[in-house]
Amino acid sequence: MMKDAFYKFNKSIGSVALSDPDIEILSKYCKLVHFKKGDIIIEEGVKQDYIYFIIKGIVRNYHITEDRSIKTFSFRAENMIATGYALQNHNEHYKALMNVDCMENCEMVIISFTGLKYLEEASKSAQIIARYLLEEHLIELVKHRINFVTKSLMDRYYELELQFPNIHKRIPQNIIASFLGVSSVHLSRVKNMK
Repeated sequence: MMKDAFYKFNKSIGSVALSDPDIEILSKYCKLVHFKKGDIIIEEGVKQDYIYFIIKGIVRNYHITEDRSIKTFSFRAENMIATGYALQNHNEHYKALMNVDCMENCEMVIISFTGLKYLEEASKSAQIIARYLLEEHLIELVKHRINFVTKSLMDRYYELELQFPNIHKRIPQNIIASFLGVSSVHLSRVKNMK
């Protein structure tokens, strides 16, 4: 099962992939885990030691504001990695920049930062993959910001549907609305006008 997960991971990252020996090394630093819908797997401000490769299920990254409202930042689903952006936050000792919770029952492989660092030092392809994953996150952030300020609400909704088919069946409308930056009432009104 673990090797199947790594082969899915390899397919999801494009042209450079981990070799079988790299997968063997990395698998020593991993374990298969299951989470229930509603489980918080990463807490903002808490030091993280793992990244999560999602085999089954969907999670959301979110932030709780000073007035205690929840702002949804992104979603991660099958064959994607969830980090809470802790891995990129080395200046603050790998503390998560946002919360991550399960929107469905999830099956994941957790991969320790220790294993990632060991593999990155030992493998040229792992270095390339690490850079690719970082660049992928950066591009995702930039696209999200560009779309938020340049596209209509419905265009952003349709793009979300393209990226996550049937998301409206997997995620409650109020959470999708939070991601899109509107109230669920407003999103419903706009959807009904089309």
